[in-house]
Amino acid sequence: YTALGSGLPVPVPVERARAVVDWTERVARPADDAKQQFLRRFPAALEAPVLITGATGFIGRALLRRLLAENQRVRILVRREPLAEIMNDPRVEVVLGDLGDPSAVDRAVAGTKLIYHVGATMSGSPVDFERGTVAGTRNIIESARRHRVAKLVHVSSLSVLHAAAAGDGTTVKEDWPLEPHPELRGAYTQTKLAAERLVRDAADLPRIILRPGQVFGPDAPLLTPAVARRLKSRLLILGNGRLVLPLVYVDDVVDALLLAARSDIADGSIFQLVDDANIKQIDLAARCVPGVPITCLPRPLVLLMAFGVECLGKLLKRSVPLSRYRIRSALAPLRFDCAAARTRLGWTPRTGVAEGLKRTLSP
Repeated sequence: YTALGSGLPVPVPVERARAVVDWTERVARPADDAKQQFLRRFPAALEAPVLITGATGFIGRALLRRLLAENQRVRILVRREPLAEIMNDPRVEVVLGDLGDPSAVDRAVAGTKLIYHVGATMSGSPVDFERGTVAGTRNIIESARRHRVAKLVHVSSLSVLHAAAAGDGTTVKEDWPLEPHPELRGAYTQTKLAAERLVRDAADLPRIILRPGQVFGPDAPLLTPAVARRLKSRLLILGNGRLVLPLVYVDDVVDALLLAARSDIADGSIFQLVDDANIKQIDLAARCVPGVPITCLPRPLVLLMAFGVECLGKLLKRSVPLSRYRIRSALAPLRFDCAAARTRLGWTPRTGVAEGLKRTLSP
């Protein structure tokens, strides 16, 4: 094609090229037709005033259920076709696309008044995290500005905080320093911090930021690495097992999202969401898997292991999943002050951890 466009001799005779083009057309055209038929299943005209990103994730699903229970019309941006019950619900407008695609995001945002930005990458390569979390948030902000969205409710994470700076019994408020070395904490912390900064810096956009703790509920695994790790026939806890977990039940997080959307606060204020329950790692592990032996690795031993992994990584010139800094951050004895959410949003956990654990662990 370059040769034809520039008037140069073509490198392949037309007769040979014609066969290749014909073969390509015969293969590609049915796929193009199938794609158009697939896309016709999605609404062409979009009217819902509310958009949820990450609507197929744990928090997003719970938020969507609540809004539908209130009989609201909702638009969702998803990468894959959702379940039939969602696709067939006339109150749900499904936009197929990726947060990293500006055109897909712009189509999802156009015409909405409120955005719940819950979507973020949870696993994958560094490129996946950068695209889904950072570029995705940037695309949401730019589209929200372009279409004059009334409010953006952004879901951040407590992982953006400088946890390693905390001493024993430290109480953390919203003004606690942000993580200065996110690259040492992994791609999730690194990209969630970058995304939160984008939202905080968007001073011309009405917005509010929520930082939930360890969100749990019936649809998500409760025994996470932050609690304990399975090791054959026993559970392994890093540290002495007495670390208090920043738990919050998923329905209580949804309450906070709705309160944030309906409040007059739109100046980028940040609110932490953690239940006051005093649940330690070892107690939760025992409730999750009753009767299974639990081994706690003392903090000095864990740090020594992390040092060994770091040395191996340097020797092999590869990044490693374990480091002393990451361990100090993960085992920091933090307590979170959520007074701002109570006084300014009117948020208190209605379900609470005790009832939430019953619902989650019930057969």
